[in-house]
Amino acid sequence: MTVISEYRKAVVDGIGAPYMASNGNQSNVGAQVRTQWFSLVPRVPDQYVLGALVTVQTVVNAASGTASSVSGAVQLDAQLLNAFVAPAGGTAPRSYALSRLAIQEMERLTLGYEAVGTTYYGTAIASIASGSSATYTNTVFVPVGGPAAAISFQTQPTTNAFGGTAPTFTSQFWVRSVTGTNDTVITFEDTFTNSLSSGATIPITNYFPVDISPDMMGFIGNSVTDVQGLTVTGNDGSFIVDVNTSETQSLVNIQNYLGGANAKSTTLWFDLHRQQVHSATANIGTAKAYELMFVEFADGYSAAPKTPPATPAAPPASKNTGKTLPGQVVVPTKAKVAGRAPPARRF
Repeated sequence: MTVISEYRKAVVDGIGAPYMASNGNQSNVGAQVRTQWFSLVPRVPDQYVLGALVTVQTVVNAASGTASSVSGAVQLDAQLLNAFVAPAGGTAPRSYALSRLAIQEMERLTLGYEAVGTTYYGTAIASIASGSSATYTNTVFVPVGGPAAAISFQTQPTTNAFGGTAPTFTSQFWVRSVTGTNDTVITFEDTFTNSLSSGATIPITNYFPVDISPDMMGFIGNSVTDVQGLTVTGNDGSFIVDVNTSETQSLVNIQNYLGGANAKSTTLWFDLHRQQVHSATANIGTAKAYELMFVEFADGYSAAPKTPPATPAAPPASKNTGKTLPGQVVVPTKAKVAGRAPPARRF
C-alpha cells in the first residue's frame, strides 16, 4: 500500500462519523463572497483531521425575471468557486483550489476512487422561470490532514450558472471534520497558466510549485484533445513522466486505470513521485490558458518504502499545519519554512 491509498481508505473508514466544531455553520451567505473560517478539529484528541465534509444548501431566487441556465453548468456552479485550507483562521492558506472543478477534482482524487456511489460532476442546472426559485443541496469532501486546520470558501458569482436576468443566491454551510488515526498531510496548490500556444514541447516548468514536492499533477478539466502529452524530468536528469507522443490512447487508458466508471472526468492526472522537477514540457493540442493542480501527500504511513524527494527538496509547506488548544481553538503550529518564495498570489 502507498501513502495515498492508505489515506483514501482511512477517509472511507472515518467519513461515517463526521464531527462539527462550534463554528461549523454559517447562514445567509450571498453570491461571490468569502465565508468565515471554519475550524477543523479532531473528534477525539489523539486523532487527525483527514478532511472536511462540506454541505452547502443554496436557494436561487429568480424574482425579477427568468434565469437562463449556462450550458454545462452543474448545481455546484451556483455554490462553490474557491476553497482555502490554512493552519488556523485568518492565516495564509496552505492549500487552495481556484475553481468548482478543482474542488471536485480534489475530492475525486482523494475519495472518489473509493466512493462507488459518487458520480461526477453532479446534477445539471435547469433554467428558473421568473417569479420562481430552486434549492440545491450538495456535499463535497476537501482533503486536509494534520492535527487541526481551518477552511474557508468563496461562493460563486451568478454568471457561472445563469444568464438572462441575474437571480439571487443565499447559501448555508455546514462544515464537519472527518477524523482518524492516519497522519498524512495533504497540500494542494492550484494555478492558471497564461495562454499556451499549441505545440509538442510547450514549456510549463515555471508553473510548478516551489514549496511542495508533488505526488500528483492534474490538468483540470482537460482531455487528450487539449493535452496530448507530458514530459517531466527530475533534477537528476531522469524522466519522471514521459508520455509525449502523437499517440494519445495511452493517456486515455492511464485515466481509466486510476478509477472506476463513476469517477471518470476530463481531468488528466500524472504521478510525479514527490520529485522536484528540472524541466517540464506539454504537448498542447488546444491553445488556451490551463488550470494546473499539484498535490502532495506528506508524512503518513505506508506498507511500502516511501520514494524520497529529489535533492534539493522543497521547503515543506506540509509542515504548515494547525493544532488544537483547550476550547477547540485552532492555532498555527509554526510559520512556513524559509526558502525560495513562490509567486505572489491573491486570495
